[in-house]
Amino acid sequence: MNKIIHVIFLQISILDRTHFLLETLKVKADVHTLPANLHLTVYITCYWIAQAEPKVTLHHLQALLLCIVTGELHKLIYKPGNGNSTENGSEMVYERLSQRRQKVQQMGNLNVDVAHVFCQWQSCLLMGIYLNQLLCCPLPTPDITRLYSGTLI
Repeated sequence: MNKIIHVIFLQISILDRTHFLLETLKVKADVHTLPANLHLTVYITCYWIAQAEPKVTLHHLQALLLCIVTGELHKLIYKPGNGNSTENGSEMVYERLSQRRQKVQQMGNLNVDVAHVFCQWQSCLLMGIYLNQLLCCPLPTPDITRLYSGTLI
């Protein structure tokens, strides 16, 4: 059965599969300036912002963006053969964000409402990735290990 569905979706153009995914998420395709590996994450995050209850605040979004930026910096710095990360300041920014994470971990406070909001984002991300996979990945699947660190929240 799965192979039949896979073959059917592969017969549909990648453009149509992408359009279907974006329509389902109720977003517009205007993230072309971002790296392709972040497109699906941004689309899902836009969906989450529009649909979340309780509503997403600016602080929630800033915390999530910090997680994403930290993950991207980690990938950039520790990519094999990358010798120029210290020249462009990436390593310094990554270290400062890592220090911030350690300070937050020491505080140890858990805000249940904040945790709930980010659980909703994680659920949206997972379902969005599943939908993308069902459509034979018209968008690159994000590396979820680099996207989110609950310790920054």
